[in-house]
Amino acid sequence: GYCGSCWAFSTTGAIEGQIYKKTGQLVSLSEQNLVDCSKSYGTYGCSGAWMANAYDYVVNNGLESTGTYPYTSMVRTALARHRRRRTAHPSSPVLCFLQQDTQPCYYDNKRAVGTIRDYRFIPKGDEQALADAVATIGPITVAIDASHSSFLFYSSGIYEESNCNPNNLSHAVLLVGYGSEGGQDYWLIKNRWGTTRQTAPAVANDHFLIKTLCLFCFFSWGSSWGEGGYMRLIRDGKNSCGIASYALYPM
Repeated sequence: GYCGSCWAFSTTGAIEGQIYKKTGQLVSLSEQNLVDCSKSYGTYGCSGAWMANAYDYVVNNGLESTGTYPYTSMVRTALARHRRRRTAHPSSPVLCFLQQDTQPCYYDNKRAVGTIRDYRFIPKGDEQALADAVATIGPITVAIDASHSSFLFYSSGIYEESNCNPNNLSHAVLLVGYGSEGGQDYWLIKNRWGTTRQTAPAVANDHFLIKTLCLFCFFSWGSSWGEGGYMRLIRDGKNSCGIASYALYPM
């Protein structure tokens, strides 16, 4: 079956960035650990979740690596089917809503390699605060409106979708930087649909906290989405596709 686990990949990606920042070690954390074990914290496995609930789980439990807890859920890019209108903090199940696919939780805290103390939200809609955070703190967990066919079939360039709704958040991605090309500013996001072991596209005036962005590609899926698994999303001060509507980072 399908698994809507984008929320887990967005969460682990940001934590991996902090581990790399502090230790210089590339640790691949287990998304399956989150999918299987965090439901008591308000996540819904393959039926989606808000990343704050995933962070709550990690604060209290930690995470294993993919080496000891590998990813087994089937993943398909069926996001185009999910076109529900949502707000940033709905009371119902959430991002990446796809077919349910569950298995028991096999977490062993003796094998935990990723821990965080807490997490912080960036003020909703504050793009300057978001830019400051990704430049000084590291990769940021964000939710966006990805319910348009233009997103599903994005291949290159600076993405702009006039029908994007900053309150219709349907997909979780990882914000890893920002830049400018030809006078147009953009955000650089990593989407798990991309190819494996790709580095970020070359950009002008980019701001990255870490240089080895291939860290976030180890468990990407698909073969040709975007610019090697990345997207350049227009940064025009209008909260394009809700990039600043739901943004948070681990501590």
